[in-house]
Amino acid sequence: MNRMFWVALGLALSLPTGIAAQNKSPKSWELSVLEERLVQAVKRDLPNSIDSSVEPAEGSQDVVIHKWTIGDKIVRIVIVRHASVDEAVRSIRRFAAEKKATSETPDGNDELYELRVLGSIALRKRQFAVYIEAKSTGVDDQRALMRRFAHLLSDAMEN
Repeated sequence: MNRMFWVALGLALSLPTGIAAQNKSPKSWELSVLEERLVQAVKRDLPNSIDSSVEPAEGSQDVVIHKWTIGDKIVRIVIVRHASVDEAVRSIRRFAAEKKATSETPDGNDELYELRVLGSIALRKRQFAVYIEAKSTGVDDQRALMRRFAHLLSDAMEN
């Protein structure tokens, strides 16, 4: 998956149903707090990681995109805050069905899907839909990275 996919994903999942956003809206307070908690959690857990925030596509609402580099490994996360839990459920299930993802044990989240594309998972916790992509030398290492970031995110949501 490339950068354009994640930007397009962030835009597509953040638009209100049937209505295209005209102006970029600021992040909600709740998403801003979650983003800061996640960034701090990754700094504590992986102090040598390098974080860069990616600006979501114009028109995106309540979307954050981050990329962490850990040596030769890369993890990208897109977090979309939906207006309701029901909206987040519909969104992530539609995405999982389109990508033919398989349901996995949620590990502290409400839903977790592994995408057929190696190195990608989608999860939902409350009204947040999260997409994680890991690039590494081996499949097991990619899965471990994705799970590690999913746990960090889940912990950030609980604190």
